Amino acid sequence: MIIILLSSNVKSQTINEMIDLIDKHGAMIFLINQENGEIIYANEAAVNFYSYPEEELLAMNISDINILSPEEMAEKIELARSEQQNHFDFKHRLASGEIRNIEVYSYPNNFNGTPVLFSIFNDVTARVKAEANNRRIRTYLYISFGLIILILLVFSILFYRKNRKLKSTKNELENFNKLYQTFIDANDNLIYLKDNKMNYLFVNEAAAEFYNKSKKEIIGKNDYQISNREFAKFRRLTDDKVKSENKIIVEEVEWNDKVYKVTKFPVELLDGSYGVGAFIEDITERVEREKQIKYLLYRDSLTELYNRRFFEEEIKRLDTKRQLPISIIMADVNGLKLINDSLGHEKGDQLLIKAANLLKEVVRDEDILARQGGDEFAVLLPKTSNREAQKIVLRIKRKCRETESEEVAVSIGIGVATKTEPEQSIDQVLKEADNEMYQNKLSESRSTKSKIVQSLLNTLTAKSNETKEHAVRMTKLAFDFGEKLGLSNSQQHRLSLLATLHDIGKTTIPEEILKKPGKLTDKEWEIIKDHPERGYKIASSSQEFAVVADDIYAHHERWDGSGYPGKLKGENIPYLARIISIIDAYDVMTHKRSYKKAVPKDRALAEIKDCAGSQFDPDLAASFIELMETE
Repeated sequence: MIIILLSSNVKSQTINEMIDLIDKHGAMIFLINQENGEIIYANEAAVNFYSYPEEELLAMNISDINILSPEEMAEKIELARSEQQNHFDFKHRLASGEIRNIEVYSYPNNFNGTPVLFSIFNDVTARVKAEANNRRIRTYLYISFGLIILILLVFSILFYRKNRKLKSTKNELENFNKLYQTFIDANDNLIYLKDNKMNYLFVNEAAAEFYNKSKKEIIGKNDYQISNREFAKFRRLTDDKVKSENKIIVEEVEWNDKVYKVTKFPVELLDGSYGVGAFIEDITERVEREKQIKYLLYRDSLTELYNRRFFEEEIKRLDTKRQLPISIIMADVNGLKLINDSLGHEKGDQLLIKAANLLKEVVRDEDILARQGGDEFAVLLPKTSNREAQKIVLRIKRKCRETESEEVAVSIGIGVATKTEPEQSIDQVLKEADNEMYQNKLSESRSTKSKIVQSLLNTLTAKSNETKEHAVRMTKLAFDFGEKLGLSNSQQHRLSLLATLHDIGKTTIPEEILKKPGKLTDKEWEIIKDHPERGYKIASSSQEFAVVADDIYAHHERWDGSGYPGKLKGENIPYLARIISIIDAYDVMTHKRSYKKAVPKDRALAEIKDCAGSQFDPDLAASFIELMETE
């Protein structure tokens, strides 16, 4: 199993992103309580692997499936929690009682306020068995070279003592050599032995295949005779070192897009000289798997930028006198919540990706660009003055302006701070950049949100040709009705704004539903009924429009409590919402829609009268009818 734990300052949503990303690869994921080892979460792959019912697994402690004692397990959890050790190899017991080898990568985090270990488990039983077999082979090789010499010596003595048994002895030796060669050839790793002049004494089948030659073409020759000069020189470097220093050398080397673990060791030959033996293992797959895990740890899954963890480690690494001046840019995408609430999280994700790509185009190759989480990005600029950093900020703003004509424009609040002296705290510089970004965001956010709302209204108009005219008529009726009711200037302003925005939640409804000529299906009607709540979220996300958010939410409530979405009743329905519901109903009845014909004014007023006390506030309904009959 693998346990991966994220840094404690990464937001919980990052855990969800990691779970979503790793789940796609079928990895086993656990969240483990740091304090007591209880299993808080296990994904489907983990449940299937351990074969416990999900409820039972989630009621277990990690020590229940680990063969270590609870005390030993607590020590391991503490190592992971303190990040003293992040990689572990454990033995775990499945529900069937079977013991499996588990590889574990482990980092601490907080999830919903609980300190956890975010954990990815990987079953490496097959690999462990293979490695154990390889270790046995290596040990066998080390011993066998000496045994061969000993056996040859023994057989030499026997030759002199018992000459008549010579033929039998030769046969036994040949049989032993065949058995030995078969054993070595069965191994997939490269195995060879060279004499003191670096000529090959023997190679196994894997080594011969590597050179694309037969054993006969290799034995008795050196690397320069069987391969190109570059590769031969590469191979001979460590051979000569093993021979001259008379010690075992273990290293990882890359060649032709492969990674090999090379173990070379000195071997005393029959004539007393020393040759070189080697055991070479292809570890490309393991290295790639480790790279993938590292990528998941240091990359944001949505934008593919670096994440907060990587950014913070780079700040520590680059916070040196040699890198001064160090500038930091903090950037926050304006209006993301409004986009999420109005157009959905998919559009919000697209905005974040768009912002990330915009920032990537502007920053330099040597700069560190990271998504800090949510709508926040950060740029670390080593050896960059504040003046140079401000030029980069201007380029970012210029790029943002280029998106203003697009459906979803990018607007970013930005702050900059610079460390110029070694004694300055880099954390304080980061805080200064963040504070400046926040102030910048406050001044720009209102304008950005107003533009987004206007864009949403334009989108709604494009979806339905009648919407703009409907809003204009509603605004006029609202003003006239408000005057009759004696509303204050403030209430009149709110009512006018409500007339414009009351249906803004419909921006998320597909055009084919809004323009459907026939009767809506039950499913389509449920989608329609969702728009007051969506409209409430859109209005609430902007200080300018929040004053009518509750009214938008309630504009389809009914006086008798049978409306939607909150089933509010009577005077619990906001006053302006009760007013706008009458105006809206009247305008809808008296004008043609894709699904209905217009009705005459008198019939519409009669319908409002009939619905007074059930759908409409009876006093307001009477006042509205009086207003319309005097026109």
